[in-house]
Amino acid sequence: MKLEIFKANSISQIREITNRIFNSFSGAFPKSNDSKILLKPNFNANMNALTGNTTDLRLIAAIIESLKNRGYQNITIGEGTNSGYYRNSISVIARLKVDELAKYYGVKVKDLNYSEPVYIEFEDGIKAGVAKEVLDADFLINIPKL
Repeated sequence: MKLEIFKANSISQIREITNRIFNSFSGAFPKSNDSKILLKPNFNANMNALTGNTTDLRLIAAIIESLKNRGYQNITIGEGTNSGYYRNSISVIARLKVDELAKYYGVKVKDLNYSEPVYIEFEDGIKAGVAKEVLDADFLINIPKL
């Protein structure tokens, strides 16, 4: 296993590092440009990325740009934020402007809290619901916050 940490302060640095990382992992990407790619950021709250609570939208934008430059078009941003927000009819996706980012880049956005669950069975009959979009994706990019 390999761990690398990069620091970027501007959108141009984020783009450059994203492209460098994608180039080094190019063999892992799907062969078909029609593949379903799911970007899974972390939006734990309706606070911007500078608080450390959410994935930076500049990183999501750089990833989308890099994927589109490689010919991928079937891209979805999918996240299911903390339950307290959606139970109170607060859309963190809308508050953080992720929906506007998706519209700007022509990609889909899905609140996974409202997805059709597919139940996965574990030991002792325990089941967990997983959002259908996660299981239907051909390629998943996890974009955690730091």
